[in-house]
Amino acid sequence: MLKLVNVGKIYNTNGNVAVGIRKVNLELHSGEFVAITGESGAGKTTLLNILSGIDSYEEGEMYVNGEETSYFSSEDLENYRNKYVGFIFQNYNIIDSYNVLQNVEAALLFVGYPKDKRRERALDLIKRVGLEKEIKTKASKLSGGEKQRAVIARALAKDAPIIAADEPTGNLDSQSSKEIIELLHEVSKDKLVLIVTHDFNEVADYATRIIRVFDNEIKEDRILKADNEIKDLPSISDENKKASMKDILSLSFVDLFGSPKRLIFHTIIFFIMSLFVLLSVALYRTIVTKSMSDTSLYNSSFSNVDNRRIVVNKKDHTAFSEAELTELKNSSNVKALIPYDYMLESSAYFFLDPSNEDYYYSFTTFLVSSSTDLIKESDLECGRMPKASGEICLNVKKENFVADGINSYEGFLGQKLSSSSLIFEMTVVGIINGDKTLEGENNYSVIYQSDFESMRISRYFMNYVSIDIYGASAYIKMVKSSNSLTNTEFAYSGEVMESEKGIKISDAYGDVLNEPDLKAKTISDMESDVLYLSPDVYNKCFTHINNIYQVSLIALNGYKVDSIVNHLPSSYRTIVPLKIASSTNIVDTISVVLYLSFMVQFLVATFFIVYATLLHSIKARREDIEILRTIGATKGNIRTMLEMEYLTIGTFSYVLILIAFFIVKAFVTDRTLVLAMSSLTFLDFLSVLIMIIIMSFLLSLLFTRSIFKKTIKKGLDQK
Repeated sequence: MLKLVNVGKIYNTNGNVAVGIRKVNLELHSGEFVAITGESGAGKTTLLNILSGIDSYEEGEMYVNGEETSYFSSEDLENYRNKYVGFIFQNYNIIDSYNVLQNVEAALLFVGYPKDKRRERALDLIKRVGLEKEIKTKASKLSGGEKQRAVIARALAKDAPIIAADEPTGNLDSQSSKEIIELLHEVSKDKLVLIVTHDFNEVADYATRIIRVFDNEIKEDRILKADNEIKDLPSISDENKKASMKDILSLSFVDLFGSPKRLIFHTIIFFIMSLFVLLSVALYRTIVTKSMSDTSLYNSSFSNVDNRRIVVNKKDHTAFSEAELTELKNSSNVKALIPYDYMLESSAYFFLDPSNEDYYYSFTTFLVSSSTDLIKESDLECGRMPKASGEICLNVKKENFVADGINSYEGFLGQKLSSSSLIFEMTVVGIINGDKTLEGENNYSVIYQSDFESMRISRYFMNYVSIDIYGASAYIKMVKSSNSLTNTEFAYSGEVMESEKGIKISDAYGDVLNEPDLKAKTISDMESDVLYLSPDVYNKCFTHINNIYQVSLIALNGYKVDSIVNHLPSSYRTIVPLKIASSTNIVDTISVVLYLSFMVQFLVATFFIVYATLLHSIKARREDIEILRTIGATKGNIRTMLEMEYLTIGTFSYVLILIAFFIVKAFVTDRTLVLAMSSLTFLDFLSVLIMIIIMSFLLSLLFTRSIFKKTIKKGLDQK
């Protein structure tokens, strides 16, 4: 039984109060075909909306099988509509983006109708209303009569005990109207059919009861005939009356792909959102790197603070074996291994031949050997790699030589360079474009292997060893071999007394040479600050010098450094010079924190811009969503559908971003952009995806809240 006791409804619109119905008292039962008539605005539709749970009431009480409904929450009303009511509207309220079958199956889905029987029942009902030829036709392509038939099939699908029809023939021709009324009469044998009509004559032959509403009150309630057995509404449990998650997901994809234009529009919006999120993370990484890789950073132990550099030695102070060096060189994300890495702490100062006054400019650079993997032929702007002693590939910015009359990199080839820090002249045979050097990477120039070895040995003895001759400290810049000396002799240009003897050379890893019995001897053409040894003693000395106790690994980029360090064996000691140099860089740290704050604000702003943009789209979809609510969709169902739609679109858009990202990265030449792209790690990409997912869920939550703030009636009125 459906019973109203003194029920009243008041509308308050923009401060204007209007009465919907007042003091309505009714008892309705299954088996009745009830015609609700009255003039426009009399309150007949309001009465139907209250009876069907579409609208609320402020006064009195409505009972469903004896249960009071005044305390019903929105979820309780959803449950009531889902179990008890099937709707037919004057303006059809059919989902245009679904086909006929999908419209009918949706009603079955929300009441948990068994999936294996759902298609069979939907097809049977579609055939019953005469639309078997239009099963796959989109609702937007149907005529008015066909739409109404599809809606009737949908209303009958879940076998609800109440059919609520609001002027179902208002937009139909007379023949279609008659067929619709006959169909409703046919199903009224075991249901309560409530039909609102402005023309009682069209239902007069079928109605068993008439309720006439005038001036918002019931003026007539009369039994016309008793065609069917009158009985109470069935008591329906909640068991198996809810849609499964799998079914909701399947419907979300139907909804997603049912409107291609909306899908494309949403994909574009999510693509832009994903791009903004990815760019903000990339920019943040770039700012961090820039602040951490300031070329002015310096520490006393490491002057070379290339942001890709990792210094590695062994905790037991032994030399690296060939196998260990090979393993380090082949480590993931390692671009190059630099042995004898003390060379990276010394820069070479070059200038153009001062004898030519037109071209005089200085260059400071770090030198590496032509045998290294750090610089390759493909990295050259022009020219070639050094192939003989005295040749150099110079890393230089164009601004450094344009002012001196050289207008192109090619024009710099063949220039002669002198150096106060080298003992040989250099000829430029190749150019490395210093303008393309990434932020935080030092400028490296390449010299021939033999020149590098001579320079390495010279730097080693000048800077990294302790030398005692006759028990006193001495300074040497080079050790050379001389056939004029025996294994018990040495020669040194400094002042020595031949009556004294002994020489000791040591470094951080032990004794280079310890020969207490060597005696001093004078030989011809001795160079200043050079130590001469016999060939055998010289080789003994260089056994230690040529052992590799420390190397520098150069990562592919600065963002791979931590990954490399974390994967090295625990027997190695690692130092990242940049971190030491930048550890006290407070100003840059503050800048990074401020930018992080800005990035968060930017992401929040991006989210609400996307929300505002999609809000128009969700308003356009409100009609479809309200229709789904009338056929049984709950707030949770709608939220899940939106979540899956936005999650699918967001993930797809993100995949498009990744594809575009790697395509652009493969062809981009701008070094700043290369830095931003190279800065992104797997965790960055993962974090961006997580942010997209979070934003998708938040959007669905906000939209669901905005939709369910209003009753179904208000939602449908705003379509």
